[in-house]
Amino acid sequence: MLTLGLKYSIFVFISSSVVQILEVLGNPTERLERMKFEVSFENALYFAIVTLMTVGYGDFVPYTTLGRLWVTCTIIFAAYLVAREIGQVTD
Repeated sequence: MLTLGLKYSIFVFISSSVVQILEVLGNPTERLERMKFEVSFENALYFAIVTLMTVGYGDFVPYTTLGRLWVTCTIIFAAYLVAREIGQVTD
């Protein structure tokens, strides 16, 4: 159980760090730039946790193409990771 928590913590940390980097480096369109939130590590961490827990409030969203691609891949991998770990726990 400890390894599951460690894996998930590392995954959330990496995910939030990459979202923060991609949103800072990206170039959102002019329409979306007006709605952009402050890209701090705290906001990126909050976004990663809310997204990976499938709550998805929608108060923070990635505006750049790279950020959106990363979040899409992260969600798919998180679903796989959770399903795999649940399968191992039940066996």
